[in-house]
Amino acid sequence: MKLLSPLGYLCALLLPLSAAEVSGPLTLVTQTGFNRFTVTIGAAGFSDRENPTATGTMNVKLNVNPSTGKASELTFEGGNVALSNMNFSLGFSFIPAAYVNLITTGVSGEPSTPNPPAPVTTTTGEFDAALHEFTINQGAISGVALGTPLNENFSNTPVTGPGQGTGTITLTEIPGLATTTTRTWTAVVVLPLDFTDTQELNGTQVTVDVSGTLKASGNLVIPKTNYLAWVAQYSLGAPAFGSPIRPGEPHGMVWAMGLPPSTSIRQHLPRIITGGPAPVALMEFPAGGTAGPLLVEVSDSLAPGSWVPATAGNVSTGANPIPAGTPGVVSVNLAGTRRFVRLRATEE
Repeated sequence: MKLLSPLGYLCALLLPLSAAEVSGPLTLVTQTGFNRFTVTIGAAGFSDRENPTATGTMNVKLNVNPSTGKASELTFEGGNVALSNMNFSLGFSFIPAAYVNLITTGVSGEPSTPNPPAPVTTTTGEFDAALHEFTINQGAISGVALGTPLNENFSNTPVTGPGQGTGTITLTEIPGLATTTTRTWTAVVVLPLDFTDTQELNGTQVTVDVSGTLKASGNLVIPKTNYLAWVAQYSLGAPAFGSPIRPGEPHGMVWAMGLPPSTSIRQHLPRIITGGPAPVALMEFPAGGTAGPLLVEVSDSLAPGSWVPATAGNVSTGANPIPAGTPGVVSVNLAGTRRFVRLRATEE
């Protein structure tokens, strides 16, 4: 087989992009029905209930379509959710051996996502709350339990459990805050919780049941395109999509290939193999997949106006443009008179 030299590539404006990553803190709202918990403590066959108020922040990371403001993935990355102090009295105060009095101070916790990122239904903004969890890991619980003094810290004995039911995330654009490169959206996240954890505190088995719904809101600045998100990630300033990052290598093509700015695209460009029934163009994309759609164009002469999109059936992916996220080897059948091939990267 004969290996010919790689052919050209070109950047152009053509197709929409899919998702940009954005993260930031959201503040718990003051709203009836949210951020007020029911906490029940049980010990020695008795129980008592308190309704603390939650205040503070939750940190989120989202994958968002820059065009629509719809989230496809959500990760909770901690925060600080503080619960007002609680006082529990269980049993008979006049019988020390059958009485538990517990006081909590400085209690706080944080949400997390054990296996990030977790999916969000793009069309509705709903997500499975059970894929996330909440952990009370700060503050003290002290008092007396069955005649024995008790003093524990939640940092040593955290209380944790998963969400329950359906959570939601909505994003609403604030048009007046848009810039040439970014759009600002108000994000509202609702996370319902209902779980029970059992702790042994100074020899006393104590069950802690937590239920309630966290709701937080805040503004997130989202790059207008995935390319601009990549530019921001690597602090590249504001290079135009088609400007060269190296001779013959536009910024936009490096991004679309799914590469960091320091890596050349040359090994991933088309190369033509001859000697079979028909010439074949081969491209080997990075193992992590491409970042943007890539349009395959073919020509029989290289003359201006001769470039046309390759038929989807002649591309091994069965689609042209080749979808974002495509890894590994992709081939293009060049049957007929088409002997030249190039790629176009796209930005909305």
